[in-house]
Amino acid sequence: MRYRFCVPLVVAIIVGAAAPANAQLILSPHVDARLAGDVEPTRGGAGLSVGYYVPAWRGLSVGLELDASWQGHFFRDEKVAHLVPEGVDLNTDALVAMGHVVVPLSVPRAPIWRPYGSLGLGLTHAVFTVPGSDEYDAEQDDFTFAAGIGLMHQLTRLLGLRAEARYYHAFVGQHESGRGYREDYDFWMISVGMMFQLPPEQWSDAW
Repeated sequence: MRYRFCVPLVVAIIVGAAAPANAQLILSPHVDARLAGDVEPTRGGAGLSVGYYVPAWRGLSVGLELDASWQGHFFRDEKVAHLVPEGVDLNTDALVAMGHVVVPLSVPRAPIWRPYGSLGLGLTHAVFTVPGSDEYDAEQDDFTFAAGIGLMHQLTRLLGLRAEARYYHAFVGQHESGRGYREDYDFWMISVGMMFQLPPEQWSDAW
């Protein structure tokens, strides 16, 4: 009977030994604002990112982050006006789902600050709808590249703040049918949000 309790204990020890020391899971709910580019710059959205970070070398870390954000009133009105008759209001929203490699750098003698850079690939799922009608409804998925810079600031062992600016470029299949927008498009987006760290841990000066 006692051997039944040994097996899960051994598995837990092996898994714990295999996990990188000081690895952290960081959850970041955020709000976004689009600043410039081919999309509507006066609107924004909200999203959530989940990142797994491990120490790499001295004050350098590497993280893999999955991020999804919903963007309201996505395309500029003049860019999509030709898709509907005059006087018809066409709404365009988008879900931007990305995977990013994030590289934070601890600031010497100020480890609660971490500037970082990121590179990502993913999809932008754009939706075209007209209120009260489905005659002009359309959807499209566009392969998307992103690059950005940001800053993390630790407030407590559990809680922090985060701000970031990212450039996005979407590659559109111009000859595919059923698409509402047929040109490549790019845009800049800034985001600010909270950080929740698991397990809670004070950032140390790795230098």
